Amino acid sequence: MDKFRVIWHMLEDYNLYGVVSPRSAKEIAEVTKISLTETYRTLQVLKKEGLIWRVGRKNLYRFGLKEKTLPLLDKLYKCITKNKPLPAELMINLEDLEKIAQKKRLQLENEEKEREVITEINYLLNKLDIIPEEICIDKIKETAERITNNIDLQNNSTEKIREYVREELEEIKDYIFGVKLKEGGKM
Repeated sequence: MDKFRVIWHMLEDYNLYGVVSPRSAKEIAEVTKISLTETYRTLQVLKKEGLIWRVGRKNLYRFGLKEKTLPLLDKLYKCITKNKPLPAELMINLEDLEKIAQKKRLQLENEEKEREVITEINYLLNKLDIIPEEICIDKIKETAERITNNIDLQNNSTEKIREYVREELEEIKDYIFGVKLKEGGKM
């Protein structure tokens, strides 16, 4: 609300005198009846938004409306003071507003889906125990040695060899992936 009062004050000067002479924050505060501290804050925000400029040094600054913003702001000021409809360049196109709202809705839906996926991943990760890499490597080496040592005992039957290797690998599948289900955890 303070931003509006500060701009309104400067626009009144522009309409009275045809120019916006730079004013100190103290002058603006006195006329707008805003505290000096709040006036400084408001002027800083307006400067960041590109509506006003600041000139001076040390603590002796003066503020004024930027020339490029004056035509539109003046049109708005005149429309409001004379109770006229807003000019076309100041109107908000309802179709554009609806498109922006639709994009925002889609963005929110996508963010919600992402949160659900992250929650599901965290839920599943909490059910898993990570097995240290050294233990996994030792267990895989041990099983590989056992397979190579016992492969001759399978009577050279391809089917029996395949079944034996499958059983051995099934026993160490947790060590291959480096994770196992926590006690009592079901997926």
